[in-house]
Amino acid sequence: MLSLRNVRLRRGTRVLFEEASIAVFRGDKVGIVGRNGSGKSSLLALIRGELAPDLGEYSAPSTLRIAIVEQSVPDSAQSVLEYVREGDIVLVHTGRDALYDDPGYMAYGPGVTAAATHWLYDRGVRVMGIDAWGWDRPLWMQAQEANEQTEAGIFWAAHQAGLAYSQIERLFNLAALPATGFTVSCFPLKVMGASAGPTRAVAIIP
Repeated sequence: MLSLRNVRLRRGTRVLFEEASIAVFRGDKVGIVGRNGSGKSSLLALIRGELAPDLGEYSAPSTLRIAIVEQSVPDSAQSVLEYVREGDIVLVHTGRDALYDDPGYMAYGPGVTAAATHWLYDRGVRVMGIDAWGWDRPLWMQAQEANEQTEAGIFWAAHQAGLAYSQIERLFNLAALPATGFTVSCFPLKVMGASAGPTRAVAIIP
C-alpha cells in the first residue's frame, strides 16, 4: 500500500496542499485532475522520493517500482521546427493505450488543441495520430470550458479546425517506436460514403 498521512507540501512560499491523506492499494487505478500549477507534478515527485513532505508521513513498499512518462523531451541542439518537417506524420504518444480496457479510458486523458493542430498543419503535416481515445480533449473537459466561457467553437475544435488533414486515433505501442526515422502505413476498411472508419496502422522501422 502507498499512503500519505496529513501531508503538507510547500514549494517556496506557496503551500501546494495541506493535511492531504490518501491510501492506494495494489490494483487501484487513481487519476488526479487539477489546473496547471496546482501541485500534480510535485505530488508525483514526492511519491518518487524526489521531494520530502514538510509535514506528515509518506510510506510505500520497498519493492514498489514507479514508471513515469516525462513531460519534456531531452535537451537537444535541434529546434522544434527541425523535429517537424513538411510531409512528416506526427504521432502523439501519451501512454493511454495501456488503459484501453479501463472504464475511464474515454473520459480521461490528454488531447490536442485546435491551435496545436494548426501549428502542425502550417508546417506541412497532413497526417496526425494519437494513442488516446480521440484527437481532441475528453468531452467533459470541452463541456466544462464551454460552460465557463459561453462561446462558440470549443466542442471538437481540433476536429473542426477547417483543415484538410487526416487523424488516426486509439493507436497502440507508440512507446516501441523511435522518435523519428520510421514509415507509417495504413490499411483502412473501405466504407462507402463514410468520412471515417477503422484502419490497421503499421509502423515500418528500417
